[in-house]
Amino acid sequence: MQHDQEYQSLLAPTPEHLASVPVFPLIPALKRDVTTLHWVGTSDINFTIVRPLVQKYARLKNMAVIYACLVVRSHFLAESSRDLANAGVMMSRATLCEIMAMKLLSRFASNYIQLVAVLTTRWSPLAGATSEIVEHVRQIAGDNHDADSAQSALEMAISTQAKAFLASPVSQKVVNDIYSGRVVFSTSASRSILADNYKPRAIELYDSRKAPFMDHYRLRVPFYGAILEFLNFALLLVTFILCLSNHDKMQITGWETLFIIFAAAFTLEEYTAATEHGWISKIEAINHNDGMYTERPMVLLTLNNIASGIITNGLRYLVHQCLYPVPKVCLRLLLSFDACNKNLL
Repeated sequence: MQHDQEYQSLLAPTPEHLASVPVFPLIPALKRDVTTLHWVGTSDINFTIVRPLVQKYARLKNMAVIYACLVVRSHFLAESSRDLANAGVMMSRATLCEIMAMKLLSRFASNYIQLVAVLTTRWSPLAGATSEIVEHVRQIAGDNHDADSAQSALEMAISTQAKAFLASPVSQKVVNDIYSGRVVFSTSASRSILADNYKPRAIELYDSRKAPFMDHYRLRVPFYGAILEFLNFALLLVTFILCLSNHDKMQITGWETLFIIFAAAFTLEEYTAATEHGWISKIEAINHNDGMYTERPMVLLTLNNIASGIITNGLRYLVHQCLYPVPKVCLRLLLSFDACNKNLL
């Protein structure tokens, strides 16, 4: 068993190999091959259209081909919203790109480490492009720094709403293993306030027998992160209840001080999560919410001091109760409105 795990770790692609994979040549080639609507409408589509295309790109043995298919899918989805006369054709092309991504993904299923690398590696769309093309893209993009930002195939599938691709058994296997922590990998964070991934790690399967007893990297596991988030909120709620039951009209009690500290920590956690996921930079209306997140601890302290001498005791605790969930509710509402606008448009 140990020999098999060491053999799998040797088969994992190195960061240098992943960085040298060309991505850009795949994108225009896929755009040329996925052409007309009647290709998708024929009864023998799998044998006449999909299978030849899958075999063509599978022979390249390029690990970025899944990402390229989803990038082209996003292009066709954008064209369908701009060109309403040919929206059906563009949607059919986007669907064909998703089908090709699903079938090409199964070609990497024989090597699980390589499969995880295909889905989780952050590919740059300009990797493998000539210097003239890179300069031309940067001139068109201007100040848009996300034009050549690297993304993984899973992120592209989520952004393009490739539900069939994400629901496929191969993708679900990788997603479940990432959520449970069985697969260990590091991603490059571009928005984290304190990034702890300056040293990239190769993709590997987690082995509890070899891992240290106190491994701080396990805090990245989404399953443990969800548990810690629940415990943090439960602790904040318990502290708030104790703050209400042990209040003092004349001075700030120890429970109130502890609640203010926990509320500030909860605020910082929500702010860093919003920053890391890009919500602040991508949603225009979030800028106002950003100010609420930054100033909430100061507002808590100021209103608490004012309430100690002027406002009644019941209103003082009502201020405590209303302030800490307000920015989080605003964030959820803004994300919901953004999703509704996308669906309507």
